[in-house]
Amino acid sequence: DIIKKSAKGIGTDELLLYPVVCGRTNKEIDILKKKFYKRYDQDLGAFLNKELGGAFESLIFCCLQGVEEDFDPGYHTDDLVAKDVEDLHSMSEGKFGTDEKGL
Repeated sequence: DIIKKSAKGIGTDELLLYPVVCGRTNKEIDILKKKFYKRYDQDLGAFLNKELGGAFESLIFCCLQGVEEDFDPGYHTDDLVAKDVEDLHSMSEGKFGTDEKGL
């Protein structure tokens, strides 16, 4: 199992774990967590909590929450993308540092 392999030994192989967890649909995350529990009789979140730390841990746990928003062509428009890009750019460009609260 790739998840167990990524945590084998000292440290965690983040490059191995990342594609297994990140970018999955809500349904895929739900299946992943159920299959992990069925195979190892252990909660995936509890297992990874022991293995991860820092920003990578936060990223993985955000993904494991399975709250990915479904694509809505009426909401997710090119205009919204342009606005988001402009907002992100304004929070990081032409200043000393980054507006982390805004991000």
